[in-house]
Amino acid sequence: MKLKLAVFKGDKQDNSEAKTLVNKLNGLNGSPIATLIEYSDIIFTIINSSTEIRQISTSLKIEDIAEKYYVRDYHGYTHERYAIARYLKNDKCTIYNTDTTNSEAISKLEQTIVFASNGLPVIDSVFFHPKNINKVDLPFGPPFIAKSITGSNGNDNFLVDSRDELRSLVSATASKLIIQRHVKNDGDFRVCIVGGKAILVYKRSSNPKTHLNNVKQGAKRQIVKDEEVAALAEKAAMTLGREICAVDIIRDQDTKKPFLLECNFSGGMSLLGDGVDDEYFRRFAESIGSE
Repeated sequence: MKLKLAVFKGDKQDNSEAKTLVNKLNGLNGSPIATLIEYSDIIFTIINSSTEIRQISTSLKIEDIAEKYYVRDYHGYTHERYAIARYLKNDKCTIYNTDTTNSEAISKLEQTIVFASNGLPVIDSVFFHPKNINKVDLPFGPPFIAKSITGSNGNDNFLVDSRDELRSLVSATASKLIIQRHVKNDGDFRVCIVGGKAILVYKRSSNPKTHLNNVKQGAKRQIVKDEEVAALAEKAAMTLGREICAVDIIRDQDTKKPFLLECNFSGGMSLLGDGVDDEYFRRFAESIGSE
């Protein structure tokens, strides 16, 4: 049977108000009607673009814990807070502080939740607090990609070949990492969006010295035409409400299926002198001139 209220909170040193609230409510009622949920006790699992969020200690789906949710904010768990709020909103749960469902979706974690909730293809992913690395059974095997949920330009992005290596990495890295199934590829795509429309698609060819396709990690750019990738990017931008942005997409080398990686605030400029940016600016001018 569901409780009346679940209150999300941070680590123990931050829990005084949340704990007091729950204890008082339960004391006045004479029996439990409210419960605390620590952000660090949550695991996010996205498989085949379907999202599940569970409390690790109870194995319960969070939407099955209570009738209503108070998504409190604590330092250090901002991105988890927004991702959980988005998920609960889409699951038709009652949320207090609904402003948490309308963030800018800066983190890769929240973007993955938003894309999956809107039926867009994302890579199978898992996210959890590092302290739970030995409690979590991953739903897919190595190799893994482990990358910071707030990283950029290929920083804090690792190709991991085994579970033991992953455990060591998670334990040693300060960044919060989302763990993803490795998608075999020969590069990825960046789609430049202006006014909600794809004006330019370029492919970033893999640097043979690394698994990364980022230009700042040595990848090369070439303008291409790919209508499927462009259409997917437009949908991604629309779900986030970003009319000017750059969407990164990777295509599985074996299945040819495209997957969303992220949607960047920047338009995709790098000013490398390879002609891509000149074409971008030309098409940008055409786009805003025709509106």
